[in-house]
Amino acid sequence: MRANGILSAGVVLMTLLFTSCTDAEEDPIDISKQYYTDMVTVGKNKQNILSFTHDNGEKYVASLLDSGWATFWGSRVLLTYSFKDPKVMDKEGYYHIIPKGYKRVYTSFPTLSSSLDSMKLPALDPVKVESIWTGNRFLNMAITYDSYVIPHLVLLIEKSCDTLSANHSITFDFFHSRSFDTAGMFTRNYLSFDLSRYRTKKNAPLAVHVNVLTEDSVWTSYERQITWSE
Repeated sequence: MRANGILSAGVVLMTLLFTSCTDAEEDPIDISKQYYTDMVTVGKNKQNILSFTHDNGEKYVASLLDSGWATFWGSRVLLTYSFKDPKVMDKEGYYHIIPKGYKRVYTSFPTLSSSLDSMKLPALDPVKVESIWTGNRFLNMAITYDSYVIPHLVLLIEKSCDTLSANHSITFDFFHSRSFDTAGMFTRNYLSFDLSRYRTKKNAPLAVHVNVLTEDSVWTSYERQITWSE
């Protein structure tokens, strides 16, 4: 995944190359058969056609999408796709792609600790962290937990914030609760938190600290950095 931070085995850049060889040389690679999996935001271009914006700023558009994609506008998805051959940006700044599959991503904003006064949170449960990475204004997570049918509760709770001094930083506690769900099977879930509220006028980089109760019931701290796109 082309983003700042750690890449996990579950969130990877997948490239499948189908080539044939002779004794003299290799045939050219068909770029349409190279598959990628990235976190993107679903939007629309000027022609009101659904588009996808990568966290690195690249924009994609697909001419053939089923009607079900209309419900994804404004959402974050983990998209598997290939580029149309050749990979050329059109005059509006979009690359044309062929979607292969997707997984919807839970998207939210951080929760202010002050707002928890009126909330009665259930018990805190540990999770397995597969990966935490940043891309533009988003803090992204891939986590695994045992789930059956009841949706689990996840929150990114602001613990402390310093965007006034020279060292811009934010610390979060990640909250996860099974919400009385029974044991079922371990599933990988993708989360994306929009940190745009912490952006300063000078677009100063933001140090992000995330405390997570991991599967061994120990609090683990992860440090990442947000570098804002213009």
